[in-house]
Amino acid sequence: MNTFLEILKEITAAGFSIWMFFTFGLPLIIAILALFATGFSKDGFLSWNGRMNRLSYLVNIIIAYVALFLGLFIVSFALPRNYVLLSMGGFIILFLAILRSFAMTARRLHDLNFPGIITLALYAFNIIFGDYEFAKLCALFINILILIWPGNKESNQYGEVPDSGISY
Repeated sequence: MNTFLEILKEITAAGFSIWMFFTFGLPLIIAILALFATGFSKDGFLSWNGRMNRLSYLVNIIIAYVALFLGLFIVSFALPRNYVLLSMGGFIILFLAILRSFAMTARRLHDLNFPGIITLALYAFNIIFGDYEFAKLCALFINILILIWPGNKESNQYGEVPDSGISY
């Protein structure tokens, strides 16, 4: 009788896991794929194409940092408790916030008439030399320059002059 109940428990647990996957996991995977498919399109939120003005950059950086901290909070809450779906969601938020910050920095550099690939060099510099105080000061100085330096007033090779309002 014990073995029958154990088998029944295993079947129920497996059925519950399949139900959980089709209810939460599969829609999450489809949503992630849709986010990437639309995000990297020409005007998508992860696209490196175009230019971004200073105000838009500031607002978008604040939003990206809020998303980054939210993702970190979710991951730090869910991982010790083995909440797999919640921790996956937190990691996805973290990943999207990092990709979004890359795209925004590249667009802002385009507004300053610099190539967007410098974004990767800036982030690599922060990762490699992040332990040194002088490197942190240099990175902060460069980020402040990117934020406050006015962009080109005319069209450049990266696109037309961005609108003066806030764009996402």
